[in-house]
Amino acid sequence: MTDSRTHYGVLGVGTLAEAIVTGLCEDVAEPPTIALSPRSASRSEALAKRFATVRVETDNQAVVDASDVVIVSVRPQDAAEVLESLSFRPEQSVVSVMAGLALEDLAPLVSPAADLARSAPMPAVAGRQSTTPVHPRTDAAEALFGRLGGALDVPTEALLERIFTASATVAAHYAYLATIAGWLADDGLSSGEADHYVKGLFGEIAASLRSPRELTVLADSHATAGGINEAFRDFLTEAGVYTTVTESLDRLHAHGRRLG
Repeated sequence: MTDSRTHYGVLGVGTLAEAIVTGLCEDVAEPPTIALSPRSASRSEALAKRFATVRVETDNQAVVDASDVVIVSVRPQDAAEVLESLSFRPEQSVVSVMAGLALEDLAPLVSPAADLARSAPMPAVAGRQSTTPVHPRTDAAEALFGRLGGALDVPTEALLERIFTASATVAAHYAYLATIAGWLADDGLSSGEADHYVKGLFGEIAASLRSPRELTVLADSHATAGGINEAFRDFLTEAGVYTTVTESLDRLHAHGRRLG
């Protein structure tokens, strides 16, 4: 079942799971039923209060029992402990949103369920504005993420791992913006004013990411010859910042993506 009657279950209700549930239910005419694990009780209970088709089960086995499609959103280092004690059904589908746990490692934990997919959703699925990379593109995964902005078919699991690695750059991006705001706050603006200005500046720029133009073209279009944008980019290039980004991605990818 992959239509509006599909019963979803969520194991591990963290920030990403909350975004998925929100995208499935908020302002949706016929939202699916969703069973949540009791872990992160305050978040689970808040979701159940917001959405009529969402409920919190007594334990993880009750979530599995109530579900056609089980979304696994626990920390990868906790996956074995959480999953190996549960009884899955052969006809169930499992969609993992965990980084660092390969299909070959997931399969024995959820057997006899064999319809498995991995995915790399982002919090923007809450607003159904994000295409989610999926491997393999099973019917269950396509139906789930079709409700949330679309599914991107990733041909190999190795490529999906690289996508997971790239997704780990979000915190660093915010830290970059915070550094700019901090620099402004060092010389006159309050921290609140500096934050507000930087958020407004980059929030407006973010709209250009919907353009079909390549990122390198967008960068060049903002770097007027002889201007301050070009100069700042050159300073960072000379300092090796962009080389460090690439090297850091390589290092993280080689580390196995098992940081949780």
